[in-house]
Amino acid sequence: MAVNEEEKRNYTVEAPLSEQKSNDGAGRKKWFMIAIIAVAAILLIGLVAYFATRGNPRAQVASAFKKTFENYAKGDNKLFTTCNIGDIIKDRDYTILVSGSTQIPDTGEIAMDLEAAVATDLLQLNGNVDTGNLPPIGFQAQLSNEDLRFFSPMFNDYQFLYKYRVDNSQTEFGQLLDQLGMENLDTKTINDTTASVYSFFFDSSASGFMNDIVEAVKDQIASIPVDRADKRKLTIDGKERNCKAYRMNIRHDDVVAVADRMDEVLDKYYGDALDLDVAGSTAEDMIVNIRNYANQFDHITLTFYIWKKELAAINMDGGASSMEVQFKGGDYRAQNLSLLTDGEEYCTVEGRITDNEETMLLVTSDETYLSTNYKLDSGDLELNIGNASETNSFKATVTNDGNRLNVRLNDLDTGSGYVAGLISVKKGTELKTIDGNEFNLTTADSDALTGMVLSIYQTIVGLNQ
Repeated sequence: MAVNEEEKRNYTVEAPLSEQKSNDGAGRKKWFMIAIIAVAAILLIGLVAYFATRGNPRAQVASAFKKTFENYAKGDNKLFTTCNIGDIIKDRDYTILVSGSTQIPDTGEIAMDLEAAVATDLLQLNGNVDTGNLPPIGFQAQLSNEDLRFFSPMFNDYQFLYKYRVDNSQTEFGQLLDQLGMENLDTKTINDTTASVYSFFFDSSASGFMNDIVEAVKDQIASIPVDRADKRKLTIDGKERNCKAYRMNIRHDDVVAVADRMDEVLDKYYGDALDLDVAGSTAEDMIVNIRNYANQFDHITLTFYIWKKELAAINMDGGASSMEVQFKGGDYRAQNLSLLTDGEEYCTVEGRITDNEETMLLVTSDETYLSTNYKLDSGDLELNIGNASETNSFKATVTNDGNRLNVRLNDLDTGSGYVAGLISVKKGTELKTIDGNEFNLTTADSDALTGMVLSIYQTIVGLNQ
């Protein structure tokens, strides 16, 4: 969908976007830009932590980062603020509710209800899926610091109990999994993965993991000099401003060292769970990719431009190619942005807030790639994604009263069907009793396991007849 003249008048666009470059060397440039973005993102994790512990000029950069993004998060961006659930989940006593349906051609309607309760040291799931062709499939699951419990009527009256904090490799259940010979389906991987899920929600090691990641980056950055650079004039709030500059050179070896440290931290906290394949990728793949990206360059020069104690621009120069983000200002510094590659404007983010409306356009090549329109009184949100030939629309209602965030989807067109429903995060929990008769997978003998498998098999066969 092209940006019309009315839209252009309502937004501040200083110049038309540059034409796309020739495809000569496009593949190489693509991977080089991925390298710059990936490596810069990893290293920026530790910049504020490192700068904040040192004197000038590092403290100047830390303060600019903090002020720029605090203003974005603390109310200046209305949609972001509405979606912020920090106050709802901070006491570790909250419930996530997902309820919806999807209409799929030649299949019919599929409905789902899911409730996830997080209560101090217990995670409980209750759900129901109705495909219309089979009886509804209900299930309950509960995760504590010691065990995992699961119940579903389709598995007869069994309430499965699994102790994941002990070595189960030599149990009858562990040997049964070994005989199945399925990749990543062994007791150690199950134990590590379940423990990781628990840590994510409850364990202090989750914050310890993030602290160690930041420390790994921060320690390496400590060896990189940060120097003042030449001032530069940049446009902010529609006027030319003379901005201070600070520069640091990140070497190939710095990035490899960070990847090595991250590998150690991940192994420390998550062990064999790193090898689990999620959507065609593992955590170990991420580390390998960071090292591969590092091989795409000899060094990256990061230059931070600051005006009135907030960011004006961040320039990332890898020698063969460069990228720059410019903070153009508006109601807040990060409201309007420009992304440049090799000195040419590639895309812009243009925002506006009126008395009852917040809008945003992400524009590339003079076409609207993404636009949002958020009504401040009703919470109605419209999002459009597309280009000159095709546009996909998404409508929802987003509200937050401080105790509950509601996101109601209104007939989302997925291209192959429609989705409607409600996603909610609220304070408080109501834990339920797990149904069924307990069947301890950790202590069951071979006869009990065989009888259980046969019983479930006969039930499933009966459902399909």
